[in-house]
Amino acid sequence: MSLFLIISFILIGLFLIWLEFFIVPGITIAGIGGIILILGGIFFAYSQKGNTVGHLVLVSSLVLLFVMFVISFRGKTWKKTALQTNIDGVVEGINTSKVHVGDTGHTISRLAPMGKIMVNDEIIEAKSKLGFIDQSVEVKILEIYSSNVLVERIKKETLD
Repeated sequence: MSLFLIISFILIGLFLIWLEFFIVPGITIAGIGGIILILGGIFFAYSQKGNTVGHLVLVSSLVLLFVMFVISFRGKTWKKTALQTNIDGVVEGINTSKVHVGDTGHTISRLAPMGKIMVNDEIIEAKSKLGFIDQSVEVKILEIYSSNVLVERIKKETLD
């Protein structure tokens, strides 16, 4: 196998890995093919040309891979494709002046195990202590956390 073919394997493999990281992210044929071509080129360099050429091909492949990533990450391309806005939303906490441990209310949605309940005219996120709780079932607050409450079913009849 000629040195030109070995270098071609390495360069095509590097291009496929670049393509995998920057154009088609995920584990696809491009990434797997790139790794196979680079490893194949290194293997053929060692088996066909000896240890000296094999070492040179291995080191140069690693250096080229590193340089390729450094150049790609420093480019302005990321500023065009990356999300530039900041998320400034916050999760509203539970109004502890209206909702207390022991209060009762009813489920607005099914708790599976999370869902919405209405207690003291407040709609809050709730988590079922045991199993699923259907919609329109009366529940009791057991614990209050920062953004949700822990509830249990009071009775099995629905409010409908």
